Amino acid sequence: MKKYLSFLWIMFAILILPQVVSEKLYAFIYEGSEYQIVSSGGVSWDAANTAAQALGIGWHLAVITSAAENAAVTTNLPSGIEYWLGGYQYPYAETVANANWQWVTNEAWGYTNWLNNEPNDYYGAGSEQYLTMSARPTDETWIKGMWNDGGTSSSYLPGNISGYIAERSVPEPATMLLLVLGLVGLGELGRRLCN
Repeated sequence: MKKYLSFLWIMFAILILPQVVSEKLYAFIYEGSEYQIVSSGGVSWDAANTAAQALGIGWHLAVITSAAENAAVTTNLPSGIEYWLGGYQYPYAETVANANWQWVTNEAWGYTNWLNNEPNDYYGAGSEQYLTMSARPTDETWIKGMWNDGGTSSSYLPGNISGYIAERSVPEPATMLLLVLGLVGLGELGRRLCN
């Protein structure tokens, strides 16, 4: 019995615990996707991209493809300066500020919500090749929820970045049922192996 309980605890720690531990203060669900807004000041886009994927299966930096989705994310955005999104320019050596933007998921680049005069490669051609969302309160220049092109140079970081926004598709109820049945099956298999 003790081996059986140990086996179940190990399965729980591997399959369920990472999802519970990874929950952040700013988490919400919108239209079949779950979002986490992670505070991590000064994080580079590459580090944010890696961290988003490390949250678990299906996680990636957020991909915003409509005005409604942008509004939902903006509504849940805590105070800060800017948060990384899953947009970037490819090739990374692109020197035209508004050329070749794409999403980390390879979804079509269509909807945009750029601030006035953005993208602009503020620090010079090819200096800002990653997408951010403004979290600043509305004023004459910055509007919360609007997009900016950001860079990872020391002149841009760490002051401008408050963290990143991660996203994943929410499993359908049938998928969750299969997961539970699979865990029950694994538990039974573990019980038989331990006896």
